[in-house]
Amino acid sequence: MNAKIAQKFIVAAIIGYIIFGIFRFSISIVLPGIQKQFVLNETQAGALMSLLLLASLMTMNLTSHVSNSIGRRLVITFGLLLSSLGMLLLGLANSYYTSLAATFLSGLGVGFVSASVYGLIGKMAPRSRGFLAGLTNAFYGSIGGFLGPLLSGVMISQYDWRSPLWIFAGFSFLAVASFWFLSKEDLSVGKTSKANDKISCFKMFRNKHILAACASMFAAYFGFTVFSTWTPSFLLRERKFDPIQTGTVYGIWAFTGGVGAVLLGWLSDKHDRRLVIFASALVNTFASFIFYSNITAFIPAVIFSIPLGFASSAFWSLNISLAQDAVDPLAIVSATGLIQSVGLLAGIAAPVVSAALFDSMGLTDALITCVCISYLVQGVLILSAKT
Repeated sequence: MNAKIAQKFIVAAIIGYIIFGIFRFSISIVLPGIQKQFVLNETQAGALMSLLLLASLMTMNLTSHVSNSIGRRLVITFGLLLSSLGMLLLGLANSYYTSLAATFLSGLGVGFVSASVYGLIGKMAPRSRGFLAGLTNAFYGSIGGFLGPLLSGVMISQYDWRSPLWIFAGFSFLAVASFWFLSKEDLSVGKTSKANDKISCFKMFRNKHILAACASMFAAYFGFTVFSTWTPSFLLRERKFDPIQTGTVYGIWAFTGGVGAVLLGWLSDKHDRRLVIFASALVNTFASFIFYSNITAFIPAVIFSIPLGFASSAFWSLNISLAQDAVDPLAIVSATGLIQSVGLLAGIAAPVVSAALFDSMGLTDALITCVCISYLVQGVLILSAKT
């Protein structure tokens, strides 16, 4: 592998990945506005997030095969372009079904980008997988997660829910052009035959370490998606925060999650990844319970969002690295796609399942139940896995 070419590819692709992160985290802020305009219940609103993740799942599993056929440059460019079109279409949506189509289109695009970026990282630096995957997660979560909610809150308070989407779409199209010109050379890494792909997949499903990582990813991503989808609605409805206050709390939570992903990823490279994942799961369990049950004012919410966010995002990069550790180098891209797909399956179910509990349990109790139990289950599952 040409390391310099790979680095250019990753840096250029991450530019677009950050813009999608801004869009992804802002959806929860604009969701109440979409609900109000199109008169949606919580299940219908949750379906927007579920469809985005379903689309990502569909393309993520195709990435390695398509890349071997047409090259990574075209795959990532096409993915970024689809994501940009989805953002623009959502900002122009005139019906609920148009908004569903927009989020689906954006999800298709980011699936290509995400699998490509994390797969390349896993191949580039095996001894620093946790740190580099965490760093990528930090770009996505810290920059995208902080700017998206904050800017959305400001623009919604001044204009409406559509305005941030138009701005983000414009920057995303610029990111497409940036990637195309920065990645002048194509990159082919780890091409495998179809037979080898089948053998790798078969072995992965028999690998107990992969199964442990998949179980951990599923439980954690379920809780994370419930939190990230409905917490802005919780702050607006239950705590009576305004859009700017909501965006600030949510943005700080996302930013510290990215910082935590880097530090915990580095720590997992030095020690047992399972123990780091277990510790972060416990922190998420108890911090989420305190946040939903006891934090009622804006300033305490801002302060508490720092420890709350620190361990919130690390599960993604830690479980990806755990899966990559367990396979042959030729199967790293396939393992990355598999572990991400399992997470996305949980994410698809999470918004709709949690929304179905709101009527019977109330928003606060449903969030405590879904988020805290998910993280607690993750900790038990990963600790019970053999080293």
